[in-house]
Amino acid sequence: EDDIFSFYKARLRKGFFNLNTFSQYMKDKDDSFLRLTEDYLIKGRVNKEELSKFPDTIELGSGKFKLEYAFSPGAKNDGVTVKVPAVSAPSISTHAIEKLVPGLFEEKISKLIKNLPKKYRTKLVPVSEKAAIIAKQMPEQDKPLFTLLSTFIKEKFKHDIPASLWSDENIDQYLKMRISIRDEKDKEIAVSRDSSLVKKFYGNDFLSKGALEKEKTKLEKQNLLFWNFQEPGEPLGEPIVIRENDGFTFNVFLGLAKEGDKVSLRIYQSKQLFLYGHKKGVQSLYLICYAEQFKALKKDLRSSKTIKKHYGFFNGAKEFQTRLFNSIIRQFFLKDIREEKEFINHAAMVFPQLYNKTQKFIKIIDNLIDEYETTETYLQRLSLKAGKRVKVKELIQRLHNDLKSIIPENFLELYEQKRIEDLPRYIQAIRIRAERAFGDPVKDGKKAVPVERFVKYLNNFLGNLSPDTSNEKTEKIEELFWMIEEYKISVFAQEIKLRFKVSVKKLDKFVGEISTMV
Repeated sequence: EDDIFSFYKARLRKGFFNLNTFSQYMKDKDDSFLRLTEDYLIKGRVNKEELSKFPDTIELGSGKFKLEYAFSPGAKNDGVTVKVPAVSAPSISTHAIEKLVPGLFEEKISKLIKNLPKKYRTKLVPVSEKAAIIAKQMPEQDKPLFTLLSTFIKEKFKHDIPASLWSDENIDQYLKMRISIRDEKDKEIAVSRDSSLVKKFYGNDFLSKGALEKEKTKLEKQNLLFWNFQEPGEPLGEPIVIRENDGFTFNVFLGLAKEGDKVSLRIYQSKQLFLYGHKKGVQSLYLICYAEQFKALKKDLRSSKTIKKHYGFFNGAKEFQTRLFNSIIRQFFLKDIREEKEFINHAAMVFPQLYNKTQKFIKIIDNLIDEYETTETYLQRLSLKAGKRVKVKELIQRLHNDLKSIIPENFLELYEQKRIEDLPRYIQAIRIRAERAFGDPVKDGKKAVPVERFVKYLNNFLGNLSPDTSNEKTEKIEELFWMIEEYKISVFAQEIKLRFKVSVKKLDKFVGEISTMV
C-alpha cells in the first residue's frame, strides 16, 4: 500500500477532493502515466528467504520435477503446477504433492483447520498461530498429509483429530498442486489436482523412447535360467539415474520379474514396485534353477499320510497340495536377494533342511485343523443342546463366525508359519469361552462389554478400507485384529498363556493411532 501511495503521489502533484475535480484534471490527458507496470511492481529488492519458499523444482520420491507458478485467480492453471513425465508417474510420492510448496503450506494448513467440524476446529484457535507452528515444526515424513497432521496435533497440542475428518474439498484450488502429466515431447496429456491421476500411468504404456528406453535395451534380459546375468558393479535395487535430453532426471531400479513361468531382468519405475516384484522374481528363479528339488517336495506332499485326512477341509487333495506347496516356497524362497553368492548360499542352507522343515510344517497344519474341527464340532453340539435358549444360540453362532474368521479357507496364503503356529491358542480360547458362556451367559455378557467396544472399532476401520488406504494403516488394522484376539484370551480363557500383554489402555491408545491415519 505504501508503494502504491508513493507511485501516485509522484505523478499527481495537485491535490484532489472529489471525482469532478479529478475528471477535469484528466480531461485531454493520456492516463497511461497512472498505470502500474509489471516492471514497477517487481522493481523492489527480492526477499531471498521468501523466494526460496517457491522453488523451481520439487523432489517427489525418485526424482526432481519442474514447477510452474501462475497468479490467475479463477483460471485452470492458477497456483502451482508440477510437470511429471508419464514415464516417471509410478515413481513419484503423492504424499509430497499434498504438501504443495513451503510458501503456501502454512496457508493450506490454515484452510484445512477451518474446514474441520466445529467440535475439532475450536481446539486449534487461534488458527493462524497453530497453522504456523504446524508448518514449521511438523516432521518431514513420506506419509499422507492428513496422517501427519493428526499425529503431530496429538503429540504437540494433545488433541485427538481423526484423520478421516480432514478434507480439502472446499479449499481454494491454488492450494492444491496441479499435476500435469507430459509425454516424451513435453506435451500435456493429462492434468488434475487429484493426486490419484498418477496411478493411471502405472505400467509400460507411456515409457519414454529416450534415455530410459536406451537403459532398458542395455540392461534388461529375458528367459533367465541361472543367476548369471549380473555384471560386476551392477547392484540390483539401487537407484539408476536416468537423464533425459531436457535435463530432467529420475531414478529407476533394476530387478528380477516373474513373467508367467519365466523370469526376466527388468527395470522398475519405483522402489515400491521393485520390492514387490523382485522377490517374486527371486522365488520363481529358485523354482527354475532347482526344479528337481521342488519336484521331490511335491512328491513328499502327495505321499504324506498326515495331510490326506484333511483333504476335505481344502476341497480336495490337489487344492490342499497346491496351497501347501505355495505356502512353503513363499516362506523359504520369497526373498529380497540381490547377489548370486547370496542366492546360492541361501539354497545351500535351505534345501538340506527342507524335508524336515516341511514335515514340521505339516504337523503344525495337522494340529491346527484338528483343533479347528474339534472346536467346530463342539460348537455345533452346544448349539443343538441350547434348544430354545435364543441368546445362547446367537452367542454360539458368533463364536462359530469368529472361528471361521481366524481360520479362513485361504489361511495358508494369508499367514506366515509363525502366525499359523499361534492359531490353535485362539481356537482353544473360543472353545473355553463357549463352554463357560453356555453355563453362565450373563457373566459372559458382562465380560464381553469392553471386548465388543474394540470389535466395533475394528469393524469400523475395516468398513472404511479403500484402495486409497495407506499400507501403514492397513497393517495397523491387521495388528489390531490380533491384539483383540489376544485380549479375548485374557478375558475369557486366562489359563492360556498370553504372547504379549494387552489391556484396555493399550488398545485405546492403538485405536487412537489408527484413527490418525488415512
